[in-house]
Amino acid sequence: MRLQQEIQRKNNLITLAIIMGAVAIAVVIGLAASYLNKTSGPKAIKDPITVAAEAQEKLDPNVQDGPMLKQTGQEEANPPNVLTYRINANPQFATGGKQGNIMVENPGVNSCLIAVELERDTGEVIYRSGYIKPNQYIQTADLNIALEDGAYAVTASFLAYDPMTLELLGILNEPIKILVGEAVSVESK
Repeated sequence: MRLQQEIQRKNNLITLAIIMGAVAIAVVIGLAASYLNKTSGPKAIKDPITVAAEAQEKLDPNVQDGPMLKQTGQEEANPPNVLTYRINANPQFATGGKQGNIMVENPGVNSCLIAVELERDTGEVIYRSGYIKPNQYIQTADLNIALEDGAYAVTASFLAYDPMTLELLGILNEPIKILVGEAVSVESK
């Protein structure tokens, strides 16, 4: 009998230790979650109608529907972590940075919205498009900042956004060269 009582007491102590350990783990997890929530801030969940309206408002005014180039066949959709794009590697702008043949496209194989920024090596952003949906393109655009005639090395940044949340998914950079005004005729000689 005494042996059974001793075994029962040990079992009770083991059960109590397991319960106390589980409670301690739960408290640690709760504190960690609370800390992470405070440091990362609350993530507002937007309803799809609000997101769609916001995206529609921020579409680029120069955007055109359809592929920029005639498609020869059906292309397969990209996986979510792959971005395909097209851009003129040497767009030419009139004096002051007007009406450049930027020719930027978000092909229909993408599932994300994109926006494009052109940044000089000085860090100055000279162009930023609005959103471009898949299967849309911008043929011509004006620079946001007037530039003197000349040739400029710039970085074209392709910013990919989730169409359901407008969350920035990633950025791809591509070096290009833009020509402004008289530099166009000099470069083409």
